[in-house]
Amino acid sequence: MNLPRPTSPENVVPAIASAFNMLEHNFSFPVYTLATRPAASSVPPGTPIFVSDGGAGAVFQGSTGAAWVNLG
Repeated sequence: MNLPRPTSPENVVPAIASAFNMLEHNFSFPVYTLATRPAASSVPPGTPIFVSDGGAGAVFQGSTGAAWVNLG
């Protein structure tokens, strides 16, 4: 799971709360194919997605803000 990263000390508590909120609920990743996933630059850095037809099969990917990278 890609947990939110705090960007400053005052964001630590909201980031932790957000992570626990994801764990307490039925959280699911958005599912895309390579052809349908959004541009990495169109989503915030750190955004996770599930790609059903990645190069080596199904993969989790995260946005760097400029590109999608495989997670794990």
